[in-house]
Amino acid sequence: MTDLDAEHEIASIRALSVEIVDTVARIHPSNLKPKLGSFPPSEVPDNQRALPGFNFSIPLTFDDGTEWVIRFPLKTRTVFALLKRKILSEVATIKWLKLNTSIPCPAIHAYDPEGKSNWNATRRHCLIMDRMKGRALRNLEWRNMPSPQRDKVFQHIARVMVELGSHLFDHIGSLVEHPDGTIGVGPLAEITCNEYSVLTGHPEFFINSLTYPTVLDYSVALANMRLTYEVLQVNAISDTFADMWLFRSLLPSLVLPEYNRGPFLLRNGRLRREIVFFDDNYQLTGIINWEWSRTVPIQAATMSPPFLTIPPVWPMSLSEYGWHQKMELIYAQHVNEVENTLPVRGPSHRIQEELRKQALNQFGTAVKAVDHVLTGGLNQLSTAFWTAIFGPFFGNLDRREFMQVCKSAPGVKSEFSRIKALIEEHDRPGS
Repeated sequence: MTDLDAEHEIASIRALSVEIVDTVARIHPSNLKPKLGSFPPSEVPDNQRALPGFNFSIPLTFDDGTEWVIRFPLKTRTVFALLKRKILSEVATIKWLKLNTSIPCPAIHAYDPEGKSNWNATRRHCLIMDRMKGRALRNLEWRNMPSPQRDKVFQHIARVMVELGSHLFDHIGSLVEHPDGTIGVGPLAEITCNEYSVLTGHPEFFINSLTYPTVLDYSVALANMRLTYEVLQVNAISDTFADMWLFRSLLPSLVLPEYNRGPFLLRNGRLRREIVFFDDNYQLTGIINWEWSRTVPIQAATMSPPFLTIPPVWPMSLSEYGWHQKMELIYAQHVNEVENTLPVRGPSHRIQEELRKQALNQFGTAVKAVDHVLTGGLNQLSTAFWTAIFGPFFGNLDRREFMQVCKSAPGVKSEFSRIKALIEEHDRPGS
């Protein structure tokens, strides 16, 4: 799907204004009809001024002064097989957060994970929630923010991350609400699996109903998905296929054995600045989006959230690299301070501080980068893998020469042929 496809879909949603008003009035406690608005420039994320995100949202105002938002997942951005799971997982995550944490999240008034509910006149998947007060920080504002205000912001982000990390789960997956109302870990609604599915048109290779009891099971499964994605793209072994094959072979050495079977921690799917709202005094007012959230390996807890970065993250100048390194250090210091205020709560107590100490040696850096390579997007094989994992293991080798040797290795050739045969068997008529 192209950006133009997404723009056409957004236009089709805008055309549903009558249906949206009718839908919202049906669920409002006083059956009030809303006025449909649009977000002012300060509330439109920098990265969405040019490109649509995963959703299209419309602010709703009522005569009684209340404000809601109706959010429509874009079918051009999320594969159909994940639409229902994504909505249900976000709803379960927000419910769990409200029950177990002090993190401010929007109240959910209604949701339709299939676009078939009687009250939903739009006939589209949707989520209706409170509009949270405050605004997101813009790139330039964050880049030039004075230290006192920046430290206040960092303190809030550190508290969110540490509070999430203080709750332990026994499987890797996304949260779901069970029929009895309890909330637990269910199948993954994961952004990288969605990306593979949208780009290839083959969600059957990337979406399953599994939860993962170990870090190694989860990591190998996602590595296999990336290998399958690469085979679907090309007819011959590519550098990125060989990269992932090599990365997968290193996984047993990159998993901390004492945490292989958990515990696991909940992380926001993409804790970026545009979903974190602050008031004019830089007090946290809310985190408005929890889609793609999941439980992760405990060794991934040391990865700093995307909130810190200013795109494009890579490549960057030396001055930008130095600025990002400074932000990483300041964030780590705030996490350390917050963790030191927590009561002892089992193996996760001060885990982010302890794992950061491991990251001071070369293999500690590799260990904490594993989940980033698997779920950080398609480009992480050419950035994080080579800088954070390959380098510490193999030293300063000639990358081009090494890859030529790796691509001709029998094991790489055999795996490429095996995956290609499985895909061809799947695509054969009648199979």
